Amino acid sequence: MSSRSPETKDPSLAFILFLWYTVTVQIPQVQRMRRAGEEASILFIIMKTRTGKILLTALEILLVAAAVAGLLFAFADSRRQAREAAAEAARMEEFSKKLEPLSLEKQRLESELAGLEKSCETGDMATFSMIFSDLSDKIYTEAAPIVKKFGYAADIALSDAADIGKAGKLGTAQLGELIGEGWGICPAWSGEGDAAEWYSGIEGVASSLGAELSGRVLFTGRELTETHAEALRKIGVSKVIVPETSGISAAQTEKLAVCRSAEWDRDGGDILILNGIASGGEVVFTVAATELYTALFESMLEMLRMYSSGITVLSLDGAQAMRAEAEEARQALIEESAPRIAEIKARITEIKREMNALYSGAGMTAPKE
Repeated sequence: MSSRSPETKDPSLAFILFLWYTVTVQIPQVQRMRRAGEEASILFIIMKTRTGKILLTALEILLVAAAVAGLLFAFADSRRQAREAAAEAARMEEFSKKLEPLSLEKQRLESELAGLEKSCETGDMATFSMIFSDLSDKIYTEAAPIVKKFGYAADIALSDAADIGKAGKLGTAQLGELIGEGWGICPAWSGEGDAAEWYSGIEGVASSLGAELSGRVLFTGRELTETHAEALRKIGVSKVIVPETSGISAAQTEKLAVCRSAEWDRDGGDILILNGIASGGEVVFTVAATELYTALFESMLEMLRMYSSGITVLSLDGAQAMRAEAEEARQALIEESAPRIAEIKARITEIKREMNALYSGAGMTAPKE
C-alpha cells in the first residue's frame, strides 16, 4: 500500500492549481506591492533631497497662505455686507423720515375731506305722515285727541268741498280748529272730471280755512295713468300719493314724484316704518276714521314715539317744509365748503406726487391705493 496522501496522488492536478493561484492571486499582489513601493520610494527620494524639501515647504506655505486668504476674504466680505446693511438701514430711515409726515398729512386731509363730503350729502331725515282718508267727524271726536296727546299733527283728505258740514262729516269750525293746531288739508282726486277745476275748488276752501296746500295730492282712483299724471303736473302738483291698493302705470318724473301710502293697520306696518327710518325716506299711512280702533291706533302712535330719534311725525306740509329747509341748508353748506374741498383735493394730489417721487428715488414701487 502506498503512503501518499490523496492530494498528491495526481501531480498534474496539483500543478494546475498552483499555476492558477500564482496567476490570479500572487502575481497581482506582487504588482500592487511593487507599485506602492515605487510610489513610496519616489516620495522618499523627494523628501530626502533638498529640492524636494523646498517643494514640500513651499506647498505648505501655499496651503497656509490660501487658508489665510480665505479667512481674510470672508472677513472682508462680512465687513462689506455689514457696511451695505448699515447704509441701507440709514437710507430707509431717511426715506421714512421724509415719507411719514407726508403720509400723516394725507391721512388727516382725507379724513377732513370725507367729513365735509358726508355733511354735504342728503341727511337721513325719515318722516311719518298720516292722512285721514275720509271726512268723518270721528276725526275730531276720537282721533284728534289721541294725536294731540302725542304732540303730532295729521292731514285730512278733501275730495269735494260740498261734503263739509254734512251729517257725520266735519264742519267748517272743526276743520278750522284742527288746522289751527297744525293739521293740513290734502286734496284727494279720483281721477275723474277736470283736474284744474277740482283743484281750484279745494284750494279756495283750504284758503278760507287758513290752510295752504303743499302741492301734494292723494290719488283715490283705481290706477294712476300717464293722463292723470299729466293733468296733475299741469296744475302744479309736485307729488302724488297713491295707496297700495291702487295701480300705477304713470312714469315718475322730476316734475311729479310718486309716493306710496299704506293702510295704518295693515300687517307689517311696523316694518314699513323701520324701513323708512333705515332709508331716510317718507312714510305715509292712510287712516279711515269711520273704522278707527282707537286702542290700536294709540299703540301705533306710541310705537312712533319710541322711534322718535329716527323718524319725525309731521303733517305733509310740515314734512315738505322740513325737507326743503334741510336741502336749502345742505346747498348752503356745499357752497361754503366748496373752496376748502377744492384746496384739500389739490393738496392731496400734490402729496401723492411727492410720495411717488420718494418711492421712485428709493427704487421702490409706490403702493396702490
